[in-house]
Amino acid sequence: MPPARWKTWYPHSIDAWRGSMSVQSMSDGAYRGYHQLLMSQWESEDGKLPIDEKMLARLSGLGKRWPQFRDEIMEHFTVDNNRCFNDRQMREWLKAMEVSERKGRKHPESGQSVDGVCTESDMSVARVRTHARVIVPVDVSVINQESISPDEVSRAVLCELCLSGDKLQRNLYEVTRAEMAKGRDAPELRDAMIIAWREYEKAKLRGELDCPRGAEKFFGEGLWRDPRLWQKKKQANGAFDMQAWLAAHPD
Repeated sequence: MPPARWKTWYPHSIDAWRGSMSVQSMSDGAYRGYHQLLMSQWESEDGKLPIDEKMLARLSGLGKRWPQFRDEIMEHFTVDNNRCFNDRQMREWLKAMEVSERKGRKHPESGQSVDGVCTESDMSVARVRTHARVIVPVDVSVINQESISPDEVSRAVLCELCLSGDKLQRNLYEVTRAEMAKGRDAPELRDAMIIAWREYEKAKLRGELDCPRGAEKFFGEGLWRDPRLWQKKKQANGAFDMQAWLAAHPD
């Protein structure tokens, strides 16, 4: 059975890839093997890879050379319940699966069922039908602080994290407006929100949270400000270092 359409390609951030020192400093063999494993992870049934060394050697395309590059590659993967995954690839995989499942349901107006990911024409039709606001990427790092609006900061956060939703956008706007009214630096605020959500997503993937929240409540209820509000389980494998996070992101 052929793979679902959304599994035939995955979003690849050229800037993030080229800007990652850990990726660019890889040896040639590790670089190739790492890329192959990312593609195999995307094509898998659960967004994860096996931890069997022979399977990883085959999927990486390295074969007998796998032991030579194994440690260098596996630094970029998390092991969980006899499976392993790259955190960023896992987040993108979950988002793509959610989009595919949403589009697989019948559209309330057309009554037609659509499989796969959104195309640009699909997005154009959706915008006309729902009158949804189009989120335009904003690089707040190159704008003068005085000219940045809370709306621009909130849109920059949504774009960077690939999040959407009218209520989420409203919540995020209100939060950024309140923070900037207190004199919070716009680029610093944007980065703090982005880093907090990514760390929260990692904690969710590791199963460390008692009651995981969506992005809407995460930002709206102020969970992004302090990891101590995350309701973490008392015992969790690979526990997130809260003190280190707090030291790196002071108020």
